[in-house]
Formats: sequence, structure tokens, C-alpha cells
Amino acid sequence: MWVFTHHELPSTPGADLTFVRGDIDLWSQDIARSAGQQDVWILGGAQLAGRFLTAGCSMSCSCLPSRWSWAAG
Repeated sequence: MWVFTHHELPSTPGADLTFVRGDIDLWSQDIARSAGQQDVWILGGAQLAGRFLTAGCSMSCSCLPSRWSWAAG
């Protein structure tokens, strides 16, 4: 899993996480290569998705309501 962030985050032992920052152009090829023939899911805002589109990546979009809760009931 690739995580784009502006924050310094600690690594989690045993988790397959790669924390990155900077231009999408620097990372899009690595992300595509690691995905192989599988889909790449981008979870985030329109700004992040737009940066991938500007980098020449193709995508289809699904939207979730901006307010939702994990709480049951």
C-alpha cells in the first residue's frame, strides 16, 4: 500500500506500507509496476486524483458521501 502524506509517519512492523510525498510523477510508475495487472485504488480527495490524471494516469471514479460514520446504529 502506498500512502501519500505531508506528515512524518512511523513505519509499522509487518505492514506493507510505503509512505511517500512529492510529485506523483516520481511515484506513478513505481505504483503501476508494483500493481502489475491489478487495479490501483486511490483513496483521497479530488486534488490527489487530479494529480494522478495530470501525470497521465487513466482512472475511473467512484464517489462516497462526504459525511459517513463507522458507528453502528
